[in-house]
Amino acid sequence: MATRFGAPSAVHAYHAKVRWLVSTLAVLILLLSSSLVYLAASEQEPEPPVVSTAANAQGISAQGVDVLIATQRIESGAECSTDQFTVQTLSTEQLPAGAVLARDRGTVHGMRAQRMILAGNILTYGDLTNEKKLAAFDLPPGFRVATILADARELSGGLITPGARADVIFSYKDQNNEGVATTLVPFVKVISINGSTQPVEQMPLHSAPVPVSLQVIEKDAKRIELARNLGKLSLLLVSNIENPSVRVDGDPVDFTAIFGAKKVAEAKEKEELYRGKLIMSDPQTGQIITYVLPANGDWKRSGNPS
Repeated sequence: MATRFGAPSAVHAYHAKVRWLVSTLAVLILLLSSSLVYLAASEQEPEPPVVSTAANAQGISAQGVDVLIATQRIESGAECSTDQFTVQTLSTEQLPAGAVLARDRGTVHGMRAQRMILAGNILTYGDLTNEKKLAAFDLPPGFRVATILADARELSGGLITPGARADVIFSYKDQNNEGVATTLVPFVKVISINGSTQPVEQMPLHSAPVPVSLQVIEKDAKRIELARNLGKLSLLLVSNIENPSVRVDGDPVDFTAIFGAKKVAEAKEKEELYRGKLIMSDPQTGQIITYVLPANGDWKRSGNPS
């Protein structure tokens, strides 16, 4: 009886296993087909990019971010105000680390520049400090203080004040006794005027020259010291939106730039008709006077002072 009823039981178990295997394969094929269809649909219709909540918290959007741009040069240690900056939209790729966003503009007011902020630069928190200056001015390492004398005209009628930038102009007579003016040191920082680091009242035009202290490197300090004994030094105000790398025209100029080459040549030719020439200083006015000795005649004062 065991043999008679055992055979059908084995066959039944075998068929059950085959059915289970076929069902499992069918389910796997169905799952694989569904996955392939889903991947194909994902490639055809990509999901739109999502801006992270962290980016939103910083005020950054898909269109860019509004940051502050300096509209003028701000010297190191100077107090900042909101009207010194404008708003510009930049892409996230252009955004430097620590950039000050436009929405935080109010926090800038009253802070000080930790270093020189150039016109057109993006403002960063690394440019700013809350520390108050302990001294009237801070002389950076490697710099010296050179002092020249300047009157009201040379101080641009009061527009050149401590903290401003100016070019030092050197006027002198060359080896041919011809007047030349050149930029001796460009873009120097004015530290003090008449001993004061604060803006001074407008000087009368007839007032005596006052000492003006300038921040320069050691080599330029020596050039200024040498030039003061060879000619006259004066100052020209530099725009507050001009950066150190900008030089408009630093070439020397002489009388040719004023009168033209032709008139200067004619004047030289006329001088050659004299047998001698004497240049001296008037003891009363200090004005330079020229005496000439004509080919036929005695010494006489030249019509145009040198």
